[in-house]
Amino acid sequence: MEPAGSKIVEINEIVVPGWADRTICSENEVEELAKSIEASGLIEPIIVRELGDGRCELISDSMRLKALKRLGRRTVEAKIIRCSSEEALALSIEENLKRYSEHPFDTARKIAYMHKSLGMSIRAVSYTHLTLPTS
Repeated sequence: MEPAGSKIVEINEIVVPGWADRTICSENEVEELAKSIEASGLIEPIIVRELGDGRCELISDSMRLKALKRLGRRTVEAKIIRCSSEEALALSIEENLKRYSEHPFDTARKIAYMHKSLGMSIRAVSYTHLTLPTS
């Protein structure tokens, strides 16, 4: 996994995988975030990985993306990360654990996806999560 810089991305070119979309998220939270972004701008870029077909896959910040869509924004600054599907999931979990912003159910759902859908052993899931770079 390696950072590949930042760029402006068309919001409609961002694919949100099923594991990245929060299931525990209130409309009020999205509305408050949209108001904050409208007042202060987007302080941190969202995190994506390029898919190779001109689109990007969301890794982290689904709430920010929802808030930007609510505001009618067409583009967003995105931090680009070169990584595998497994690393994308692990990075998503890591980012949300740092911020304590994800419901534990959603974290568990991502881990289950890594194990069942991607065929990773529990050891591999924990190793991927524990060996992520911190910067």
